[in-house]
This record gives sequence, C-alpha cells and structure tokens, in this order.
Amino acid sequence: MRVFVYRNLHKNCWSVRSCETGRVVFHADAVWIMDATFSVGTKGRERVLREKKKNVHAGVRGTLSGYKNSDGIEGQWFKFGEGAVSTGGVEVYYNPYKVATFVRKADSTPIHAADGVMLQGNGTVVAVRPST
Repeated sequence: MRVFVYRNLHKNCWSVRSCETGRVVFHADAVWIMDATFSVGTKGRERVLREKKKNVHAGVRGTLSGYKNSDGIEGQWFKFGEGAVSTGGVEVYYNPYKVATFVRKADSTPIHAADGVMLQGNGTVVAVRPST
C-alpha cells in the first residue's frame, strides 16, 4: 500500500495516510517505509513561517512495509527494525524554521529519497541508503 506518513503532534505518534484515498488509515508508534521519498509542501512551510503555527505539510511517501502500535507488530518490521542505522542508515530531520527540506542530522545535507525509512516511536527518522 502506498502511504504518506507524518508526525501527529497532538497524539504523539505517526499518522499513516493512504495515497489512494487521502484518508488516515491508522496511527502507529513506529513505521517502516520502502522506496521512500521525503516531501515538503512549500506553501505549507511558508504558512508555518508566517503564522508561527505548525500544520501538516511534510512527511514521507512510500510503500508501507511494517508498523508497530499498541496491538503489536505487523509486516516486515523484524527484517530491518533496530539495525537500520548499522545497515547504512542515517538520522534525518526536518524543522520548518531551520531548513527547507529533510536533511541529514549530522551535516545538514539535503535528503530527497531513500531505499527505506524507519520512523521511530520517539520521533526519530532513520533513512537507509539515502539519496540526495
């Protein structure tokens, strides 16, 4: 299933929205996405900067591979899971007040896609084999 995943600040979790219907299909503590692209809406970011109020304008698009919530773990999570950083993963972040796109946390190099992305429960995003 093709999805768009973003951080839900009100529920402190990840919201998973279907690309086909545009509706949120579930919330999760952690999500694994394959063939991922990082998306930032320019107009939404401009509105955040202007109003100083956050809105949903950035997230990760890709193929849902697995997720973890209070009901347990579903999908291919164990294939990648906690070892993502040791398999070529880098921590990525996006802050609309500081950067215009998702960037590597270590050196602020822009990241636009990755073979896989793990969105962790604490809000950390790890990209495996990212590309600029």
